[in-house]
Amino acid sequence: FLVAIRAPPGMRRRLLLYGFYAGVALAVLTKGLVGAVIPAMVIGAWILLLGEWRLLREIHLPSGLVIFFAIATPWHVLVWQANPEFGRFYFIHEHFERYLTTAHQRYQPVWFFIPVLFAGLYPWVALLPYALRDHARNLWRERKRNGDTWFLLLWAGLPFVFFSLSSSKLIPYVLPVVPPLALLLGRWLAQRWEREIPRARGAFIALFIVSIALAVVLSMAPRWFADRANVAVIGAQLGTGIYFMAGGTLLAGLLPFLAWLRRDRRLTLATLFIGATLLIASFDLNLARLDVGRSVKELALQIKPELKPADEVMTYETYYQDLPVYLERRVTVVNWKGEIEFGTSVEDTRAWMIETPEFRRRWNGPARAYLLTSRSNYDKLRADPPGPMRLLAQTAYAVLLVNREATP
Repeated sequence: FLVAIRAPPGMRRRLLLYGFYAGVALAVLTKGLVGAVIPAMVIGAWILLLGEWRLLREIHLPSGLVIFFAIATPWHVLVWQANPEFGRFYFIHEHFERYLTTAHQRYQPVWFFIPVLFAGLYPWVALLPYALRDHARNLWRERKRNGDTWFLLLWAGLPFVFFSLSSSKLIPYVLPVVPPLALLLGRWLAQRWEREIPRARGAFIALFIVSIALAVVLSMAPRWFADRANVAVIGAQLGTGIYFMAGGTLLAGLLPFLAWLRRDRRLTLATLFIGATLLIASFDLNLARLDVGRSVKELALQIKPELKPADEVMTYETYYQDLPVYLERRVTVVNWKGEIEFGTSVEDTRAWMIETPEFRRRWNGPARAYLLTSRSNYDKLRADPPGPMRLLAQTAYAVLLVNREATP
């Protein structure tokens, strides 16, 4: 949209705008109504702020809406026809109730996205205050002249406030804020660093100090917080990888600081890129070690060759989304509904979503039963066992139990 309105009237602008409307429609199909809410909110506020009402006649709104609805509508209509309950679940539960209530159990404080954004933009975040300060000069008095800057600021600010006020927060919600901040910072760097290194002494000193602090906390966390089960498990899974992550964090602040001391603007900018690359690489290569805590693939593949049609596989007070995929069969879920609770109200799931009494009956029945659950749930089961059970295998996060040996 921003590129389109900067282009002169003609076919190129029309095609760019049509691409924008198509993109909004695909965003709705991907992430729901918010895919249209964010663009409408930002563009609407921008037009209102600048008083550029003429743009409503120049952005091909009628034909653009035709493109939007032609792409976004069919799927919604077809799903609604096949599932009469879709309307309330999709529009009310997954949008309004998710935003206004804690029904989805994703509540976080209003400041939640501040540290998330800080970490996501590190180490560039050190220069962001200077970029915003310089962009803010004469911003209101010459707002029409600074229309692009206002567009980027609204693009960053409104979604940030919108999601910060939500009663349901997840880390990826803040992603729409990142591109406009990157554009603002990139433009500032292009303007200032062509001439001289900016006077941003506080930024590089703070970056250096923060990088040292973060590196120390990362490397020492398994020792300092050894009494916390989750930290201990994560530390064990990362192993020496946690020191590489700490090293990447340290270099992301140290290298730009040393280059800045030499007053070499090109070297300083280059080391910011190098530091950011090392930081991302150190985390990307090592966080994959945590996959074992998010998956039960190892346990699933262990029992898959032994499974017979009459055997039953259960999960207890949790649900592993990859388990049915690896086993290629339905899994019985005990004492858990979570985000699929709505489905239990419109389908008969009594055969495979069960509570404790039915679980105990099946566990002590004639069929062989396997059970996968977390280690903490395993401790509860050992305190009050449902019947005979034997530990077959375990990972750092999950255990695999069986009620009896296989029959010949």
